[in-house]
Amino acid sequence: MISSVQELLEQDEGRRTWPYTDTRGNLTWGIGHRLSNGVAADVQALLDQAIDRQFQHDQDAVVQGLQRWPWFATLDPVRQAALIDMAFNLGLTAFSLFAGFLNYMGASQWTAAAADLRDTLVYQQLPARYERLATMIESGQWPSS
Repeated sequence: MISSVQELLEQDEGRRTWPYTDTRGNLTWGIGHRLSNGVAADVQALLDQAIDRQFQHDQDAVVQGLQRWPWFATLDPVRQAALIDMAFNLGLTAFSLFAGFLNYMGASQWTAAAADLRDTLVYQQLPARYERLATMIESGQWPSS
């Protein structure tokens, strides 16, 4: 039995966690909320918190996966960050296929590791990102921007 406006609208509009395109072509979310109308400030704050929390879960999972390489924990924070970025982007399964690169990293051969990285398909696909990561691996320094 429907006993409130919210229940009525929720039955008619539906309740969606993820954005969808409604019957009129509008990007919609929640209970019939058109995203083109914006999002209330307090809702945006909650969404930002949810994004941060999900990111932390994702980052933790990547770091845990990188622990399979014992030498990962011995790297400086900059080189760890570069590997976390790569594994986050590629996924741990694809990242683990970079055998030569990983061997160079484990042997602390930074120049060879960076050169190997520059010779990959993902470097060609995302050159700005992967050049930044290759430079971080080579230098052990955070990027200037």
